[in-house]
Amino acid sequence: MTCSRPGQPVIGGFATWRNVPITYDQVSTTATVQTANYLRVTPNTDGNEFGRNIEIGLYAEKTGKTTMKYGPRWTELGKDGGRTKAITAGVNPSKPDKRNHTYMLVRQDTGNQWDVLYDFNTVGSTTDQLKVIGGATNRVDVGLEVTGPQYTNVPDIANRMQFMDGNQSWHQVATNNVAKVLSLPTCSSTNKPPYCFTSKLTDNTDFTQWTVSKPRKPA
Repeated sequence: MTCSRPGQPVIGGFATWRNVPITYDQVSTTATVQTANYLRVTPNTDGNEFGRNIEIGLYAEKTGKTTMKYGPRWTELGKDGGRTKAITAGVNPSKPDKRNHTYMLVRQDTGNQWDVLYDFNTVGSTTDQLKVIGGATNRVDVGLEVTGPQYTNVPDIANRMQFMDGNQSWHQVATNNVAKVLSLPTCSSTNKPPYCFTSKLTDNTDFTQWTVSKPRKPA
């Protein structure tokens, strides 16, 4: 994942990537095997780095041998836990047709709550987010999470992300304000699939694109 702290009030997050074909081995599993490629905005990290936030993204999962789900959804984490809702708007949201889709989180004009948009359709609103304040207290993440990497193949997903500042202007995050975190090692001759990620941060002065995959087998 990439963790970005723009260093100023953040009132919007925007990301785009394609509906790539996430595939799983046709073997029985007792636990659910999941994949998530997401945009997450934490409006205020003052009280807790991993406190209340909003997440929207593309999710796939399998249970048993062949049962599989695929499609976008969004989640709000509040003071009393989380709630998740599936998204049915847009064109072919539940099909890996390699079309480009957009994911947006935008704070409402009044109050502290946020609207959730998929393919520029409003699909929900938050109810329990904290006030946006200045300084380095706002965080925007883009990431790929995989549960059950030994069963999972995720091709390259090219994530492009921007944030909206307090003047309602969209910007890329300065590279100096972006950190990269990998929970599995980078794939190499010594770290081979399925227990590794490939990743590339395309940037100059600004963070342009985060490309990541989780191969199932060596190339």
